[in-house]
Amino acid sequence: LSHLSGWSYKGTNVDATVTHSMQLRVDYADNENPTADVLNVDVRKVRSSASGSAYGVDYKVQNDWTEDNSIKDAWLNWNMHDTDEYSVGLKLGQYKTAFGREFNTSYTNLEFMDRSNASEHFSGTRSRAVTVHGAAKASGLNWAVSMANDSAAGADEAGDNDHNEMDYTFS
Repeated sequence: LSHLSGWSYKGTNVDATVTHSMQLRVDYADNENPTADVLNVDVRKVRSSASGSAYGVDYKVQNDWTEDNSIKDAWLNWNMHDTDEYSVGLKLGQYKTAFGREFNTSYTNLEFMDRSNASEHFSGTRSRAVTVHGAAKASGLNWAVSMANDSAAGADEAGDNDHNEMDYTFS
């Protein structure tokens, strides 16, 4: 049991890590008289996550306490075949699909607090998806084929897709 990078447990066939993170935005304006100085503190994100693996299946559940629809990620990933030469896996649930390098980076690893406008516009949101992915390790080639039910495919903000449209991605 460790608490240095969140709370973690490592067993024979199961391991788990629970982490928490918070993102604050502090703005200060030193206005000239007669306008008073302004200090704004905005709590942008407060997230808790549980991740790990159980019997060869990786998992993650992440919650954002600052939003109404608070489940950000809830997925399972099974690496069906993994050798020194190549790997093939299956991921299903709600997660960030493979589109854009900046969007797939956690906010805790960004250089700046805000993402670029292009990334926000084109990357969309997390999707309910199934992805078959793999890698040819010697060449460094990674690939993924996804089928997702998301806002880009006609779903509304609540995630309802009344037209049963799907979004297909190859990367």
